[in-house]
Amino acid sequence: MINLNEVVQYLKRNYPNLKAEIVTAAKNGGECTGISVTFRENASAIYYPNSYETDCDKVINEILTMIGKIRGACPLDEIHLPTSFNEIKDKLTIGVMNESYEEMLKSHHIIIRREEDLILYPVVVLNDSMSFKVTKTILKLWNVTEEQVFEAAYASEELNNVGLHSPFDLAMRNLDENYFEKNIDGSSERMFLVLFSHGNFHTAGAIFSPKIQKKLNKLFPDGFLILPASVFELLILPPYFKDKVSPEICKAMVKDVNMTEVSPEEYLSDSVYTIENGKLKKVA
Repeated sequence: MINLNEVVQYLKRNYPNLKAEIVTAAKNGGECTGISVTFRENASAIYYPNSYETDCDKVINEILTMIGKIRGACPLDEIHLPTSFNEIKDKLTIGVMNESYEEMLKSHHIIIRREEDLILYPVVVLNDSMSFKVTKTILKLWNVTEEQVFEAAYASEELNNVGLHSPFDLAMRNLDENYFEKNIDGSSERMFLVLFSHGNFHTAGAIFSPKIQKKLNKLFPDGFLILPASVFELLILPPYFKDKVSPEICKAMVKDVNMTEVSPEEYLSDSVYTIENGKLKKVA
């Protein structure tokens, strides 16, 4: 593991304007320690090194490259900490973590909700490289309630900017083929469809959107199963495969993939779900 203090001391000596420090932050895989770099007033980024990284020079170059990219993507006049709720209502979305991270999120004073074995938290997405979780301190700054923030997040454009695709189309990046815009019946050969975000944040939270649930219920009036491939993708199993693939078999598949293919940062759950009366329900 890299010596983070050595990297920070180098940056302080050679780039004092970057204000580097070691921080521990809440991430989807739990708590992660990295290097926070404040490169402008109210604008910072955190670099998380790989656990196997040992080359300090390489890490320093990666940090400087990261800051350069962010500066290029975020002109000075576009970066500021939103001070009112109206500024961020349309930039909210919902992040999701496994229940095992509930206490960790609470320790960072992040506002949360529980749905079965999943923990939901609102996130403000400023652009494709900058976002932040909503804390109780931010609620006071905005003078709003947790309920107001969650309701705005459920209705936000960012959360609802998702499509339903075949695995092949997704792999080929043919995102024009959106199954929300098709008529699907029992003759379809598509065993799984993939719910995938076209926005700047994870996909998983979209399953809690009333708008997305309505689309899925219209497409599959006889019900459907939800398999969490990762925080980035959810697999939707149409009802006409229920007799062929039971929830228990789906759960075994999900668990195997999580153990062999999914990193801790992308892991969501080993469970299988459906939607009943607007609520997530664990079926296996």
